[in-house]
Amino acid sequence: MEILCQRNDLVYTSCYCEENVWKLLKGLLDKQDRDDLYAVFISNKNRSVPIWCQKASEKRSRPVVWDYHVIAIHKDMSLLKSNVYDFDTILNFPEPFESYAKNSFPYMPHLPKEFDRLYRVIPAKYYISNFASDRSHMINKQTGEYQAEPPIYECIKSLHSSNNIQEFIEMDLEDATNTLETQHGVIMRQNNFFNFFTE
Repeated sequence: MEILCQRNDLVYTSCYCEENVWKLLKGLLDKQDRDDLYAVFISNKNRSVPIWCQKASEKRSRPVVWDYHVIAIHKDMSLLKSNVYDFDTILNFPEPFESYAKNSFPYMPHLPKEFDRLYRVIPAKYYISNFASDRSHMINKQTGEYQAEPPIYECIKSLHSSNNIQEFIEMDLEDATNTLETQHGVIMRQNNFFNFFTE
């Protein structure tokens, strides 16, 4: 599959995965209008999702439990293959979807239900035009300081919002839509997510 970009050429700020992915997709869409790119928010109602092979983990055998995580995926319809662009994985950049899924979301039948992952899949063009964050979710309420150093560029805003990141993170299947053609994409269970990017 075509490699769309190199990690070293991209803007990256630790702990701001949603903005790293936004910048990546914005750069690609600025070069070429395309409909084969997606942003994917990974979270659940409890905001506790285990992901393996993350740089933040002390050991590869142990997951990092994120409140949410964001990755970019390139889906090649002609090849029926996909590549994952995850800035925070120890796997390749990009990594073939099947390999990424096997290593990052291994089958664990006894994993407690509160850790079940949901996936909000958003076409890149909708993510770029609708996402906004004032980074207030990264400010410690007690100290008023950032929990992680913010990006040096200005906050991302959309035409209608200066901060709607929670609308992308919040996931409840009862509120899910059945179409990708919305500003917040569609929420998928893991099996549907796997099928979408492999068929």
